[in-house]
Amino acid sequence: MPWFYGFPDIWQQHQQPISVSVGFVWAAPGVPQRDVLQHCREAESVAKAHGRDRLAIRILFNSGNHL
Repeated sequence: MPWFYGFPDIWQQHQQPISVSVGFVWAAPGVPQRDVLQHCREAESVAKAHGRDRLAIRILFNSGNHL
């Protein structure tokens, strides 16, 4: 994920500090949108809880289980 790790270098060109914590969700087609949004929020919270410049990825299955 070079774009993610290179992001601070790009932003420094504008003389402003930045850190990025991101939560991604990959959902099966049968997962309701409200569940996807809830998991997005949880993934973002996990990324932020582990410090700056973190990435959290969640995979949702139709059964409701997730990794």
